[in-house]
Amino acid sequence: MNRACTVPPVGWVDTLFVKFNRDFGFNGETMWGGYADPNKMLFVFTPTTDYPDETYQVRAFRNFLSEERSVPFRVGDVVRIHNDLEAMKSDDFQIAYNVEGVG
Repeated sequence: MNRACTVPPVGWVDTLFVKFNRDFGFNGETMWGGYADPNKMLFVFTPTTDYPDETYQVRAFRNFLSEERSVPFRVGDVVRIHNDLEAMKSDDFQIAYNVEGVG
């Protein structure tokens, strides 16, 4: 997505933006898809009871990663994710996720 999260990615990209439509706070870690299908993968990392010192971070499409942060993700936050390894063809990226559950 573009910085405003209004235009889906096209072609080869190494930077995308994620916009949150719900909060992800402590114990909110959630994963959609998986590493086996990078075009559908989105992982929102949060601190958990088992790992309370972890940071908040987003990983998508296997190698797109946000910076670590110490504050929760809130509705409306826009986060830049970048792939330092290579540009990837975005034509088949899943760009919206069901926030009610893993989907």
